[in-house]
Amino acid sequence: MSKPVTYLLPSAAELQYLSDSTAAHVIQAVDAENQRAHTYASLGMICGTASFLACVGAFSYLAINNHPTSAGVILGTGVLAIVGRMIASRL
Repeated sequence: MSKPVTYLLPSAAELQYLSDSTAAHVIQAVDAENQRAHTYASLGMICGTASFLACVGAFSYLAINNHPTSAGVILGTGVLAIVGRMIASRL
């Protein structure tokens, strides 16, 4: 079952009944919301990448310094968290 698709922007038929200034304000508000969503998604991707690289770095450090169990836990939780988020974002 998929969720019904909702749009922030009214249909063209609904926009034609609005004055030009009101339609411009509606379009500006939708554009601002889209920009916020894009910034939020980009920031999330940057933070996720930084976290994954930190996990790989911690794994490398622990593996080099002869701590294989701790290294496995660090890498395993990092990878599982990323895979879990990828699956959750697709649902």
